[in-house]
Amino acid sequence: MGCISVTARCAGADNEQEEDLVQIPSTCRRQSIPPVCGKEVACPQELDTLINIEEERFNVNESSMEDKLESASHDLHRRRSCRELGRTLYSEPVSGWEGEKLEALGEIVWASQVILYDRHTQEDGKRYLFLFQSHLLLLAMEDEGSKFIYQGLLPLSGISVKTLGDVTFEIAGSMFESRIIKCESQEEFNVWMAHLPRRVKKASVYRPQRQELLSILVPCDELWKKQKLKTYLLQNPIRGWEGTPIQHLGKITFLSMVQFRGAESQMFEERILILFSDELVILSTDDQKTSVQYEGRLPTHSIRALERSALLNHLEFEITGNMMESVLVSCSKPDDYQSWLFHLQKPDYSTNTLPLNGQLPPRPPKKRSE
Repeated sequence: MGCISVTARCAGADNEQEEDLVQIPSTCRRQSIPPVCGKEVACPQELDTLINIEEERFNVNESSMEDKLESASHDLHRRRSCRELGRTLYSEPVSGWEGEKLEALGEIVWASQVILYDRHTQEDGKRYLFLFQSHLLLLAMEDEGSKFIYQGLLPLSGISVKTLGDVTFEIAGSMFESRIIKCESQEEFNVWMAHLPRRVKKASVYRPQRQELLSILVPCDELWKKQKLKTYLLQNPIRGWEGTPIQHLGKITFLSMVQFRGAESQMFEERILILFSDELVILSTDDQKTSVQYEGRLPTHSIRALERSALLNHLEFEITGNMMESVLVSCSKPDDYQSWLFHLQKPDYSTNTLPLNGQLPPRPPKKRSE
């Protein structure tokens, strides 16, 4: 044990026997050890006790140090894996992603490989979960392991998180079917539970403010309101949404509030029309202007606008198509009316005078100047 000297001493009393005694200098102690039997001298039996105590302390300290090193190593590995996933996400295009650049989602809070369980197929598979400040991105990996495949983008303001086990949790929401996520380790699960519920709660706290913002933006009768409403619709859940997420429809070409009357309706209803390159999306709001509801969409390649009236305060046009019943749209501002006609009007080929082969007749030759 170092610094322990063994000396022989004899007792002076009768019937006393010679014993090996151990002197423990006070300068050699790392910590203050209570004297044994009230002395600074230990007999062999007491020496064993002292040695065992020191060995236990050494083993505890060594074990604690190993645990700390192992924990630090795991933490470093997790953070390195998170950074590597982020580099892969930004360096290669994500198959199936059609929205804005992924950088627009903000900073990656955490990312890791997980197991996703599908309730319908009763199967599970490897997925990659990316937590951003206000969204949760779900990706798969191609068989070659070099490119991500888009699986879903969930706004944090519309989900709830529930723990199901030591390494399993469930995310659910009104906009999508619940998903069961299984982490690869307890440590990874702890990291997700440290970040995800807190981010969801923060997003939910700010949700009333966003509802109040919607009531200010609707009706979007000013340019700044239209710009803000575009951002709002791309960042917040839309009730009853179906099909490709709105974030993946591309850039919004035009947007305005209109009065909308379907073929089976006798009254105009307030709607938000959003024009993308390939689709015209129709939305509505509740009476309190606190939420947005999905009403449908029309493919732009198969519809066109027909002018019906351009009288003051009566700016109407009709949307027609081969696979739909006509609907009537009324605008409140001449600028909106002109913009919709500009984007949706198309030539009426039913009255054209082109030959059947679709080619123009040759132009007559120009006369040569004499």
